[in-house]
Amino acid sequence: MNQTVSVNCQYACSRLSAIFRSALHYPDRDNFAMGATRHIIVCQYKNLFATLSVSPSRPLLSAALQIFQQEVESIKTVRGLVPNFICYPLQRNALAAMKQRGGNALGIDRDEPLFIILISTAWLDRRDDATVNRMTENIISRIEAVAKELKVADRYLYINYASAAQADKVFAGYGEKSRRRLRDIQRSVDPRGIFISRPM
Repeated sequence: MNQTVSVNCQYACSRLSAIFRSALHYPDRDNFAMGATRHIIVCQYKNLFATLSVSPSRPLLSAALQIFQQEVESIKTVRGLVPNFICYPLQRNALAAMKQRGGNALGIDRDEPLFIILISTAWLDRRDDATVNRMTENIISRIEAVAKELKVADRYLYINYASAAQADKVFAGYGEKSRRRLRDIQRSVDPRGIFISRPM
């Protein structure tokens, strides 16, 4: 690695809040077993996901990370807090493949890449549920506001990452045409609605 880049990385890492430093740790042979043992207790943790989608934008992602850090810092005393900001790109080739054989049911009809942002948080104490939920909702709403201002917001919400608070927005994000198509398919194979938890 270029020495200047290495020094800059070390400086940037040293400036991170302590709560984010664990993200820079990678297991090696000597500490892998210890890490695996610690993760056996993962079932004790509570977990919350929330999501949004945006067009690629460096200013948006920079603002989103700053928002994330501010909101996490405000609840850093929550016991066992493990916050994560994760961004998954949907590349052009994946989007092109989605259009084959009749298109996709998600209503994603675009040529440019799409970024799916996941806010994933784990914590230990149910007494902190409301605090973590509020933090997550704040992060999502603040990032959405910036995305709209920068004109990079997208209606799509990845269903597996949506929070309970976002449940009513998931199918709406598919667009009315796809939503109607899915509703027609559901009614044709499950007319009594046995396999749905809520209407589309």
